[in-house]
Amino acid sequence: MRKIALILPFIFLCACKQEIPLKNLHLSATELQLPEGKDSLLTATLAPGNASATVTWTSMDEHIATVDESGRVRGIYGGRTFILAQAGPLKKGCAVTVFAQVERIAFQESSPFRIRVGKSAVLHVDFFPERALNHKLSWQSSNEEIVAVNGGVLVGNALGTAIVTAVSEDNPEAVVSCTVEVVPKSEEPQPPVPGDIESLEEDNHFDNWDQIN
Repeated sequence: MRKIALILPFIFLCACKQEIPLKNLHLSATELQLPEGKDSLLTATLAPGNASATVTWTSMDEHIATVDESGRVRGIYGGRTFILAQAGPLKKGCAVTVFAQVERIAFQESSPFRIRVGKSAVLHVDFFPERALNHKLSWQSSNEEIVAVNGGVLVGNALGTAIVTAVSEDNPEAVVSCTVEVVPKSEEPQPPVPGDIESLEEDNHFDNWDQIN
């Protein structure tokens, strides 16, 4: 009886140390977009859940994105790379696109900006850094009865002055404003920027369409 009692714990310990084979590995995402300097967590799920395997993480290009031992990915610089998770012989990858966020914006035109009453013009915006991808803006006029604005296109509705403001969708702290003066039609406004609506009205190439065809 004493020998049997000694053997049973040994058998029990052997059973506890039995390895459970890994059958599959799943990632929480296969595509990821990250702004520079921001983090996102990737999770790896083993199948079966009690499989005897440890997940290791690797970035294919740490100049673009890094990853720590818990799967937290950090965007470093604009570009595209892959994050790999490996458990045993299995590997899964996540494509990571890192992009620059807008830090500030500026109007190309100087303030105050003048347009004739009843006419249209365009305010042009520069984005910094230039590699920032999201160029979407929200626009607002302090007085729509004087100056209406839609996507950067200004319309002089009545004589007077209004403040036109553009805000970056990518970064609400990136804001720029311009004073817009609506002047009488007889008054000469500032020269329009090439390509804006005023210059198109003065030099409309479509006037020669019938001659071309």
